[in-house]
Amino acid sequence: MQIEFEGQWSDDTNNVVEYEWHSSIDGLLSIDDQFVSSDLSLGIHEISLRVMDYEGLWSDYKYTTHEV
Repeated sequence: MQIEFEGQWSDDTNNVVEYEWHSSIDGLLSIDDQFVSSDLSLGIHEISLRVMDYEGLWSDYKYTTHEV
């Protein structure tokens, strides 16, 4: 099964330079703003996303849950 992920983030300057996606089961998933995964482990994943701006500052994590 393929799962598509797409991160949309905005701040005052709209200068996001890096994305970081994590799964509570599989760890780091991607550093791209969007990607497709077909190899997530079975289970209930807590997916987190944070972004870095051009000054090197990371945002807070945003979370969602997905069952595979």
